[in-house]
Amino acid sequence: MDSQYPKRIFHIIKIWLMIALIALILGLLIGFALGEGNPLKLFL
Repeated sequence: MDSQYPKRIFHIIKIWLMIALIALILGLLIGFALGEGNPLKLFL
């Protein structure tokens, strides 16, 4: 097992977490715009 392996996995996970966070924020902003100030209406 090479020592770079855990770091590489962590780096990939970090990138996916950032992508997920950006997607969530964009989703909330779009939901806020479409839901006329009520983003929860889109999810419920």
